[in-house]
Amino acid sequence: NKAERFATLARLNPDTMVVVDSKHGADLLSAVATDAGITIGVLIDLDVGSQRTGVPCGQPAVDFARHVASLPGLTLQ
Repeated sequence: NKAERFATLARLNPDTMVVVDSKHGADLLSAVATDAGITIGVLIDLDVGSQRTGVPCGQPAVDFARHVASLPGLTLQ
């Protein structure tokens, strides 16, 4: 799957980062990173008004950032 392919890429280049906008995506990346014994840098995609992608700004973004920061194998950038 995409998360496993990304883990392979992150092993080759530890500076690689990924953008997430859902708890499901973050949880999946955390599991793959933990299984691979690596840490993946994560950026949060914010919805700045286009309402197409991203986490809504404000408290939802803060809550999501806390969730990401709590996951093993991920580092919030």
